[in-house]
Amino acid sequence: MGNKKIFIIIITLLLIVIVGIVLLQPIFINNEIETIPESTNTINITLGVNPKVDDSSVKISNNNIHINEGGIYNVSGILVNGTIYIDTSDDVTLKFNGITMVNEINSVIDNRKSNKLVINLANNTNNILSDGGTSSATIKSVGDTYIEGNGNLQIFANINNGISSNGNLVIDGGVIYLWALNDVFSITKELLINSGTIIGLGNNNMKIPNELSKQYTMLFNLTDSLPENTLLSLIDNNNKSIVSFQALRDFSTLIISSPQINKGTYHLLQDIECNKEIENGICISNDYSGGTRINIGFADTFSVINKCNWFGKQGINIVNPDNFI
Repeated sequence: MGNKKIFIIIITLLLIVIVGIVLLQPIFINNEIETIPESTNTINITLGVNPKVDDSSVKISNNNIHINEGGIYNVSGILVNGTIYIDTSDDVTLKFNGITMVNEINSVIDNRKSNKLVINLANNTNNILSDGGTSSATIKSVGDTYIEGNGNLQIFANINNGISSNGNLVIDGGVIYLWALNDVFSITKELLINSGTIIGLGNNNMKIPNELSKQYTMLFNLTDSLPENTLLSLIDNNNKSIVSFQALRDFSTLIISSPQINKGTYHLLQDIECNKEIENGICISNDYSGGTRINIGFADTFSVINKCNWFGKQGINIVNPDNFI
């Protein structure tokens, strides 16, 4: 009987330890986007002066689009001063198929109920979102948000933040250029960057991606803000450009993530010349010449060691301070 009691006590203690470890871990969403079955029906939303939709699950009111059921929604066209609202708790996928949404009144995408919002950037498409008025974020979501695909996405957060989520944000593809008056990403839980090219220009706080991200990210808190139209390039130690781009607004914080970034040393150049044309704020083929190195503090060489690497002062509000290097 004594041995049995000891055995029960040991098992109980082990269970307590295991449960405690689980509870102490950060809460993550699945770090992969589930493949959508080919049999799933797609509902078309055509933006315009008079937006059109081919399913009763979507309502149009005062130029706003209200999605009331889960599913896949193919969105195309141009919309001025309208918002896409997600008003269902079901999973919703928005497939951006060449859209321009400029809202001088409010946010552009407002997920008010869904626990999972997927934004799919259709191949070879350019997609532009710009907010205004009382907007707290160009894209805001109460639930987890995923961005995937091989298209281009430009976000201009003219009033506050770029992408805001009360859940997690996973970026799993695309070429994404964001400018925000305040924060590029305002994420309550975790930010994971797995793939894609991300350039984020902001002026306030920076959310550090979690170390479980599959792709390396560099975050710069610049000593001095840089003006609109400045041409920049992140280069490796062999002067090869990782990404060259144009600042489409003034900025003082910078986030760069690219599949071309690996462990090693890098330099950030300003006042370069793009030898190819600029599309969506990015120099084609990263072909550049000239430029001068940007100093942050006394350093103009930046070493990538972790999946997420911070450079510059830590005086602004940073999430995940254990990731400082």
